[in-house]
Amino acid sequence: MPLHQLATVLRTGPGFAAPSIVGAGLPRTGARSEYDARGDANSVQPLPWLDGVARIVGDGFVDGKPFEACPRCRAILI
Repeated sequence: MPLHQLATVLRTGPGFAAPSIVGAGLPRTGARSEYDARGDANSVQPLPWLDGVARIVGDGFVDGKPFEACPRCRAILI
């Protein structure tokens, strides 16, 4: 991700059309049709070969809540 977008990625994450995530079982319309991958600040790793870009791991959110099928969110939900 571009480092100048870090604050947004940590706050809301990039959004995806949930039905495009194979196996997620999310609907095409309604509140659960949008999937957000909110970045984990502890996972940011700048890419030394690409200036201003970093790798980041995200937690899945649907309808503003941790997504029950996201392995990283299961710890939050338990």
